[in-house]
Amino acid sequence: MKFKAVVAAIVASVAVTAPAVAEGGMIEFGAKAGITTQNVKFTGAEKVDPYHKLSTNSRAGFHIGLMSRVNLPLVHLQPELFFSQTSYRLNVTQLQGGSSLPSDTYPHKSIVRLKTVDVPIMVGLKVMWFHIQAGPMFTVMSETKLKDRGYISDVGIDTPSVSYLLGIGLDLRRFNFDIRYNGNFKKYTQSILYGTNQVGNDFRSKHKHWMFSVGYLF
Repeated sequence: MKFKAVVAAIVASVAVTAPAVAEGGMIEFGAKAGITTQNVKFTGAEKVDPYHKLSTNSRAGFHIGLMSRVNLPLVHLQPELFFSQTSYRLNVTQLQGGSSLPSDTYPHKSIVRLKTVDVPIMVGLKVMWFHIQAGPMFTVMSETKLKDRGYISDVGIDTPSVSYLLGIGLDLRRFNFDIRYNGNFKKYTQSILYGTNQVGNDFRSKHKHWMFSVGYLF
């Protein structure tokens, strides 16, 4: 509940102040939304837990938020603020010789859902109707939830606070269409707790995101 309240407060405050700032003419404001896909790969999971195999299946998520564009002579700056929700299916399979969990609970599948509030600051170059952009993205809030827990009691993800975005796009009048790749400078710290015995495992996970967005400048 606290996470939702903070997200609503941030979006509302930016929406109220945007028209006043945009009066200068060089600064434009708008809104954007789109689909986020991700690929998750574990690193070192077999070292901390030799009895189970962890795998994932990607699921589509979404993002929605506000954007601004500062038009300079050669380039443009594009700060944004958006809420993003991604998820993936976590599969846990017991390997031969594993005895830490009852065998009849396998294979087990849970949904890991990650919500974030992100602030990208993009630098772009426009060529006719097309633009290319790159810049850092700051994650200011994050929340992880587990759906269909079953024998998995909890999942934790320590998300990096800074990542990077690379993208290309198309500007058609007031609309813009973007395709972006979101990568991380360092891997996530991942933890999983199994059942009532609370067997915790800490390892690394690598998340790759593709973002497909449609924006409109007011």
